[in-house]
Amino acid sequence: PNISLNYSNQLFDIKKSEFVIGNSDFHLSGTLEDVGEYIAHEGFLSGDLTFTSDMTDVNELMDLFSGVGADSAMQADMLAAADKDESEGNPFIVPQNMNIALHTDIKNARIGRELAYNLGGNVYLQDGTVILEEIGFICQAAKLQLTGIYRTPRRNHIYLGADIHLLDIHIAEMLRMFPDVDTMLPMLSTFSGNAEFHMAVETYMNAKYELKPSTTIGALSIRGDSLELLDNQTFSKIARLLLFKRRGKMVADSISAEITLWNKEIDIYPFLIAINNYRAAVGGRHNLDMTYDYHVSLLRPLRLGVNARTKNGKLKIGLARCKYAKDFSPTRKNVVESQNMTLRDEIRRALKRTIKTE
Repeated sequence: PNISLNYSNQLFDIKKSEFVIGNSDFHLSGTLEDVGEYIAHEGFLSGDLTFTSDMTDVNELMDLFSGVGADSAMQADMLAAADKDESEGNPFIVPQNMNIALHTDIKNARIGRELAYNLGGNVYLQDGTVILEEIGFICQAAKLQLTGIYRTPRRNHIYLGADIHLLDIHIAEMLRMFPDVDTMLPMLSTFSGNAEFHMAVETYMNAKYELKPSTTIGALSIRGDSLELLDNQTFSKIARLLLFKRRGKMVADSISAEITLWNKEIDIYPFLIAINNYRAAVGGRHNLDMTYDYHVSLLRPLRLGVNARTKNGKLKIGLARCKYAKDFSPTRKNVVESQNMTLRDEIRRALKRTIKTE
């Protein structure tokens, strides 16, 4: 490290500093307060720092700072887990007794298995909670913007709230990065092409970052043009009943769908899909146990309806009366925006809890 700073009245004023830790190199500038109280375990370490870097390995830094300042109960939990098999999970434990704001400007970063570029935004460490405020970056798959809150009250009971906006990402890449989306919208894997995704979710996870379904509330919207419809057994059955004629590639002109997840129930709000000269409305519900109740109304060139439901563990597909009108036009529910407001309120409350009062 190479550090230049001034110290006065328990305030560290860092003029410039250079660090190389593992695969990361970064510069810090800004202020740190109450260092003495923090070292003596009598108070919080506070700071406002600017973090600039050519290369940051986020995985390494999370491993390095995981559990710093943890209380005795958390330390005992971490030590007990360290004695067990690694399959128990090794989550990031947010440092405690710190209130630090980091203003980031990172040219290259490794996050999980992804390489990211031009990463910037604000990160707040708030005594066991980390808040990401409009972190934007570019990865090989897409441009991404993330706002989130991550809290570790217990090692095996982790709270996550996230608002994720992905621009122009291939559907297969999105499902690779966020495999749980395939559970929310299984029909998505039948399409190929680039689309825009916006999702907001709140959930608790275990130490292996597996979602606890009964605690998960989420919303997802997808918008895409010229998406190719892939061969799929279920769709082929529906297509035959609706008298679809497959001629080479089948391309959906546009899709704009909204989905919500609540209490293990996933609602697909009715949306339009246009393929060649066919136009259909699709909507329904399925559960996390993969039981289904979908309806498709063919609006043109003729009127037919199909239900796709599971009964006794088997998928049943059959003709039905059209549920949606011939002139059906979907109404936007703004489900992601509504869920996002709840998440932003939680972030505001987390920030307020650590504001100093005179």
